[in-house]
Amino acid sequence: MSSCGFEPDNYTYPCVLKACSGLNSLWVGLQIHSTVVKVGFDFNLFIGNGLVSMYGKCGCLIEARRVLDEMPSSDVVSWNSMVAGYAQSGRFDDALEVCREMESLRLKPDAGTMASLLPAVTNTSSENVSYVEEMFSKLDKKNLVSWNVMIAVYVNSSMPTEAVDLYSQIDVQGIEPDAIYVASVLPARGDLSALLLGRQIHQYVERKKLRSNLLLENALIDMYTKCESLAEARAVFDEMKFRDVVSWTSMISAYGMSGKGCDAVALFLKMQNLGLCPDSIAFVSVLSACSHSGLLEEGQYNFKLMTEQYKIIPRIKHLLAWLISWEGPGK
Repeated sequence: MSSCGFEPDNYTYPCVLKACSGLNSLWVGLQIHSTVVKVGFDFNLFIGNGLVSMYGKCGCLIEARRVLDEMPSSDVVSWNSMVAGYAQSGRFDDALEVCREMESLRLKPDAGTMASLLPAVTNTSSENVSYVEEMFSKLDKKNLVSWNVMIAVYVNSSMPTEAVDLYSQIDVQGIEPDAIYVASVLPARGDLSALLLGRQIHQYVERKKLRSNLLLENALIDMYTKCESLAEARAVFDEMKFRDVVSWTSMISAYGMSGKGCDAVALFLKMQNLGLCPDSIAFVSVLSACSHSGLLEEGQYNFKLMTEQYKIIPRIKHLLAWLISWEGPGK
């Protein structure tokens, strides 16, 4: 561009920085930052926001924070970019601290702030849950992502009742849940063993034609498994157009929890025959199924398969299941 006689301006640099963020190209971003400083554009709000976002998405949180702190003026976008940086690095509690700091500067969190939190939602303190609740309630406009985040906070913090209550409010707001929203709230149905409500959500999924969606279908299987409805879990499984290791593992676990160890082992074998490689969690499920059904030989065989063929290092759950299979069920 420069070689053709055109110099980048304060509109050009934010676009290029956004491209660097998408490509995770830190080196190019560093060069642009250096150029921006040389031409005196480093104090421009839009360029500053672009730099915070670029560094955050590239995992350089110290650099992102330094840019934010040196900006002569900042807006909600600036702080949302910082929140997103922490969230994308899995630092949910730190992201919430940035939200609090933003509010102390009289900048009101918006739907974009809630959306920035989504990648990192995890189990957190009751104080943080209360803070997210307050942030959610104060939003002028709540979009579907905002509801997703609040539901996810409840689910990950083992608050299924609150997740269910919030889900029941969404229809009143005139918002139609999408596949991601439904998948995020379904585990709460299982935790409550609320089979009837889970079936209502399943009917909504069918009515809105949200299938096929792998994440959603896996969540449905998990919900039915937790509600001890093996037949309905299997029906969802059989209707899936595509299944991953999570799908098979959930179904194996369902059979194991129902005391049908032979069916669990058969399904585990079928998964391998179809070319899917079992992971550590899949082996926990099949070993547990063997131990609960007293399948000593099958348990020993699969433990050996895990360690020798798949080279998976046994963890505590694997060892416990293996030892129980040696002792026999109920001992």
